[in-house]
Amino acid sequence: MYTVYKTINLKNNRYYIGAHKTENPNDDYMGSGLAIKRAIKYHGKSNFIKEVLFVFQHEDEMYQKERELVEQNIENPLCYNLMEGGIGGFDHINSNRHLYQNPMKNPEVVKRNLESRSNGYSKDEQRVLQHKQKRLDNLKKAVEKNTGSKRPEHSMLMKEKSKLVEMWKTNRENMIDSLSGTYEITTPDGNVHTTNRLGLFCEQNSLPFVTMWSNIKSDLRISKGRAKGYKCKILNN
Repeated sequence: MYTVYKTINLKNNRYYIGAHKTENPNDDYMGSGLAIKRAIKYHGKSNFIKEVLFVFQHEDEMYQKERELVEQNIENPLCYNLMEGGIGGFDHINSNRHLYQNPMKNPEVVKRNLESRSNGYSKDEQRVLQHKQKRLDNLKKAVEKNTGSKRPEHSMLMKEKSKLVEMWKTNRENMIDSLSGTYEITTPDGNVHTTNRLGLFCEQNSLPFVTMWSNIKSDLRISKGRAKGYKCKILNN
C-alpha cells in the first residue's frame, strides 16, 4: 500500500507532505525530512498528527502525487518540506544503494584511514615515551641536586641506611657476625637482653636487622614496623 500523507504540527499549524509505503496507513510514521524530524524532537511527537491524503496501488503514482503536492506547497512558509518530492523512501534507497554509499565505508578508504591512524598512534606513543623518559631524567637530576640540602644530617643517615640495606640483601650471612660489639636490646614489654650478635638475635626473633641497627645511636624506641616498641643500644664496639 502506497500512501501520501500530511503531518501537522498542532502548535503552529506547520505541516509536512510525504510518501510512505506501509501495510497500515494509520501507523505512527511521521516523516523523514530533516525539518520535520527536528520539529518533532523539539515539540514532542504528541503535538503532531498525520492525515493520510491518498492511497495508491503503485509506487510511481504515490511519488507523482507527492511531487505534485510538494511543488504546490514548498513556497508556503508553513511547509516543512525543504526540497521537491517525487523520489525517496526506503524502497528507493534500498534499490539505489550505490548512490547513497558512504565513501568512508569504501574498503580502500577504510584501509587507508586505518594505516594513517596506526602510524599516528605509533608516533604519538613514541612521543609519550620520550616525554616520560625526559620527566624521569629531570626528576633524577633534581633529586641528586637537592638531596640533603635541607637536612644534611638526615640525608647522610639515610644514605648509610640504604648502603646497609643493600649489604644486608647481598651478604646477609656474613653480616650477622661481622658487626662486633655488645648490644642492649629492650623489648616493648620492658625486658632487657644483651648480645654481641645483633644479626642472630634479630633473625631468631623475626626482627628487621637494619631497623634495629639503625636505632643504636638513638635512645628512643622504634616507632613503627615489626620492631615497633623495641630499643637497641650499643654498649661498646
